[in-house]
Amino acid sequence: MLLLLLSTVASVNYDLVVFGSTPSGISAALSYKNMTPEGKVAVIEPTPYVGGMSGAGGIGFRDYATPSPCCTMVEWGMMNAAHYNVTYPVWQPDNFIGHENFKKLLSNHKVELYTSEAYVSGSVKQSSQRITSFTTTTDTWTATAFVDASYEGLIMREVTSFTWGREAVTEYNESMAGVPPKKSPTYPKEINGYYANTTKPLKYVSDAPELPVGSSDLGVMGYSYRCCVTNNAHNKVAFPKPDGYDELDFELMNRYVNSLSSPPSIHNLFGILDYRSFPPKNKWDLCDAGGSPVTSDVVDETIQKYMNGSQADQKEVARAVQYYVQGFLYWLGNSDNSPAATRKSVQSYGLCADEWPENGHIPPQLYVREALRMVGDHVFAQPEWQKGGNSNRSIGMGGWGIDIHVVHRKVNKTTGIIYDEGWTSPGTGQHPFHLPVDLILPKKSSVQNLFVTSAPSCSHVTWAGIREEPTLWLLGMAAGTTASLVKEGPVQDVEMAELQKSLRMQGINIPTTGSQ
Repeated sequence: MLLLLLSTVASVNYDLVVFGSTPSGISAALSYKNMTPEGKVAVIEPTPYVGGMSGAGGIGFRDYATPSPCCTMVEWGMMNAAHYNVTYPVWQPDNFIGHENFKKLLSNHKVELYTSEAYVSGSVKQSSQRITSFTTTTDTWTATAFVDASYEGLIMREVTSFTWGREAVTEYNESMAGVPPKKSPTYPKEINGYYANTTKPLKYVSDAPELPVGSSDLGVMGYSYRCCVTNNAHNKVAFPKPDGYDELDFELMNRYVNSLSSPPSIHNLFGILDYRSFPPKNKWDLCDAGGSPVTSDVVDETIQKYMNGSQADQKEVARAVQYYVQGFLYWLGNSDNSPAATRKSVQSYGLCADEWPENGHIPPQLYVREALRMVGDHVFAQPEWQKGGNSNRSIGMGGWGIDIHVVHRKVNKTTGIIYDEGWTSPGTGQHPFHLPVDLILPKKSSVQNLFVTSAPSCSHVTWAGIREEPTLWLLGMAAGTTASLVKEGPVQDVEMAELQKSLRMQGINIPTTGSQ
């Protein structure tokens, strides 16, 4: 089928316009079309790439626990399977295959896709708590309902309440909220956090004051690039030296690596994760290593401007994070200060030559683990999560643990010693829980025809358990289905029995048990 991939469009009034071809944006569009085949739906993507972190970010749908992927996720997985001539879903394919199959999936469902349409800040138009349009590079988009599926919440932040950072323990009665009492992950040996003979902290170390345990702050989980790496000599490109490289910028890595009792391998410093269900078994996903206090995630000042900054600020942060990831890998593999055994281990891997050659083989999508979060009329927080959620408001089930990555790396001003904080083990508290429809609904008093699927109404703590792309796919399905049911009424007034029935018909598991 001919792909409906267009660059410009005459002004059209759509039933649903989705901003952002992230997984939740794609699923919202597909669900609307499944419910209302005659509906006119457009997905507007600001970059040339489709699929967000599951496409241009390189992680596919690897991060699921229970329940397993369902519905249109499986459709995509089986499209990937056909390429490799296997009978099981491929959740983390070659990224160029996954990207093309996201486009084909939208085309097969007759969803219009427009790429390289950057959002024009401040362009949202409203009338009586309803968005009427927003503008991108080449056009103004009008619709009955809208979905903001961007990781940044670019539309959401102009029309309703939002927050970022860590709430205090007292905000929602969350024991895991705020500044934690424990510093983790820990450094095996004490490391001084200042450049020699100065009071200047090392790059990538903050000298911000330590706040009281349980208090709120603006910290968010570290950002990164999930590089596709390989040890296949026929498809390997050496980790490149980034533009503007300064070895002093990586003094933190020098001190940490050389403080260890034996030279670390690449596997000690990063998670080198198998591409999930990838038949060739010769590509790996470079992630942070939870046990290493210095890894591929960058935190604090480097990323703070991303949250509520301009789009230019966000691009600056993306460049800074890329410099960090590339520079760390380059330092490990090439610096005379890196132990010989470490250099050899790192040099045994490289970037995948067949991935993103137009972008230096680096994923084009920054891994924005946490940015803005909407504050709706109901905020999903730890007490509700612990009880398993509310089955009466459920749109599906989550099952990931409270997977918080390092939030701060600071130097103690008294001792001069570095510490990390904020990290939790990925399986913390893992159990099945209901996802409330309220996650995707803005305050009714602010806007009544918008869904927010990648920056939902939840706390910092619970975001860590729902931020995985297979879970966000379910939020998108609920958004598209609700839009098809409510039509021109307030989305907050959706009839839950009808919504749950429609979601079950599409294959989503919604048990009738759970907290009421």
